[in-house]
Amino acid sequence: MFVMKKLVLRILFLVIFLAGSSTLVNAQCSICTKTAMQQGEKPAQGLSGEFLEILPNKKKLFPYTIEILDYLTKKQYKLHLITNGFDNVQWRKLDNSNIGHYFSSVITSQLACCLKPNKEIFDFAIAKAGCCYRESIMLGDNLDADIQGAMSAGMDTVFVNHLKEETVLKPTHVIHHLKELEGIL
Repeated sequence: MFVMKKLVLRILFLVIFLAGSSTLVNAQCSICTKTAMQQGEKPAQGLSGEFLEILPNKKKLFPYTIEILDYLTKKQYKLHLITNGFDNVQWRKLDNSNIGHYFSSVITSQLACCLKPNKEIFDFAIAKAGCCYRESIMLGDNLDADIQGAMSAGMDTVFVNHLKEETVLKPTHVIHHLKELEGIL
């Protein structure tokens, strides 16, 4: 997630994931692998296909997602989403979880033609938002793609450490629950 620091123009780039995504992968892995092998496919191809069909239909968000999006919107932050994914899958996820209306733009790796943590996707997002790095902050829960990527691009960061991971990275801020973001922004 990316937030502008200026009072006049505030931009926040968010990475809000559906809760339980990794659990879903683990739960579906053996089923997908077995199905794929029965159909003569490589296991990874079957898993990725079924995963892309199942994940966008999940509606469960991390606790306090709607509340923090409402809070940020009331504070007049402009919210943008940066995600490593396909346009149609990401929009289905946003629509099914009823949070798409919070975002001024959704920057997918498909649209930007590059993946996080590459600097180019952050450059693309900054250009699309019409701002600069010093006016922005990235909120994410993936140390490599979100936090290291944004830090390498020169952006301040908020690491949403739901899993209480140990890290040698030094994000600008670390939170464990989305409500804690209110103390920062």
